[in-house]
Amino acid sequence: MLSQYTKIRMIIAIIVCLFLIGVFLFVRRDKTVRVATFDECIKAGYAVIDSFPKRCLDNESIVHIEDVGNMVEMQNEIQINAPERNTVITANLVILGKARKDWFVDGKISGSLVDTEGIVLGQFVAEAEKGNINKTLREFSGKMIWRLRDTDALKGSIVLKKGKVTGTGSEIRMPVFLRPD
Repeated sequence: MLSQYTKIRMIIAIIVCLFLIGVFLFVRRDKTVRVATFDECIKAGYAVIDSFPKRCLDNESIVHIEDVGNMVEMQNEIQINAPERNTVITANLVILGKARKDWFVDGKISGSLVDTEGIVLGQFVAEAEKGNINKTLREFSGKMIWRLRDTDALKGSIVLKKGKVTGTGSEIRMPVFLRPD
């Protein structure tokens, strides 16, 4: 049989173990990072599903979807190949892509770079590459030099406008991160 002293020691040991487990679980719970956006989810180190658009699954099983502007809806009309979506761009920017013929006016597409508040940071004209007139999607390229103005935004969008058409489906927006030089 166990002595009274041994029983008390065992009870104290069990209480201490339960206390330590509780402290461990409480501390671990407090370090859980709660996220509200796709970017926060990635920074917190949660799993990313490589799809289009990309998806990030947080610890509460909430799926956060990458902001790709309206690129999914417009992919049969126009595609921006460079820079890639949600990448960091610098002041000397080259835009490459493909578009249907009705996006061009005299072989050119107008575009701009805007911040999250809609402030235009730069404008450019992309020209259709010569020799691919009969293809469904014509390749284009353009260059732009831009700089941050009175804004603290570090995120923006490259916007390309469709020919002479206005209204729904008349532009494509591709999100980018801004890094001033």
